[in-house]
Amino acid sequence: LLDRKIFSEKAAELIQFMWGVHQLRKDDYREHLDPQQRRELVQSLAPMEEADLHEAANLQITPCFFEFLLQFREFKVLLEELDVADEDQVDMFDTLDVDGTGTIDIEAMIVGIARLRGETRRADII
Repeated sequence: LLDRKIFSEKAAELIQFMWGVHQLRKDDYREHLDPQQRRELVQSLAPMEEADLHEAANLQITPCFFEFLLQFREFKVLLEELDVADEDQVDMFDTLDVDGTGTIDIEAMIVGIARLRGETRRADII
């Protein structure tokens, strides 16, 4: 039960981080940011408002946006706290895009992360 609570809290933080970055960048994800630019962007993230929840639930994550997020230590730390191994983070988008559409929604990402967590089990291989 405690694990579920922690997972839910960290998943909420991850959603808030992704939504904040999305709001600030407005689909301009191609630019590689230097460390100072990343710090400034993170510092300018506003807390998610309740009105944002519906819009955030409809956020479509593209490979470009996911690669952009991977630039941020904060994003990687949240994934680590959700028990996603470093080596799984790099290919995570492709792993979660099971239908091959080139986008994943927030729900698919969180459900996928829940499945990726922890050590590989026999059922994961079969």
